[in-house]
Amino acid sequence: MRCFIFALRGIAAVYKRERNLRIHSAAAYFAISAGVICDISYGEWLAVIICVGLVTAAELFNTAVEAVCDAVTRDFSCEIRLAKDAAAAGVLLSAAASFAVGLAVFLKNDNFRSGIEQFKEHPWLWACLILSVAIFIKIIFFTWREKHDK
Repeated sequence: MRCFIFALRGIAAVYKRERNLRIHSAAAYFAISAGVICDISYGEWLAVIICVGLVTAAELFNTAVEAVCDAVTRDFSCEIRLAKDAAAAGVLLSAAASFAVGLAVFLKNDNFRSGIEQFKEHPWLWACLILSVAIFIKIIFFTWREKHDK
């Protein structure tokens, strides 16, 4: 049970500290919302969930690598640079692959049409979308600024 507490504490700490995790969380929220609106298939849900988990895990590993490297030395080191660059590349590749999966899932004709129809039939979805975007802009950008302006 303690391992779950440590893991949740780690996720919360990284979420507060790393703007990129908040950006990935916003993307995950919108992907999951789009999945509900577009009524995607079981297999497509699996792909979306795996991609969300992959990108989140990559961002957490990247943050762990950066923290360990910074704890070792703040001086320039080719090895530290390689470790940080490789970890960042892992996040980039997982995000790019997830984006490609998202395009394949949501731009499929049936899913795209279903999403458009939902927005036509339920205009309140537009209000939800606009409100969600505004909330995530606040969480992503202003939370980060407040922390670093102090």
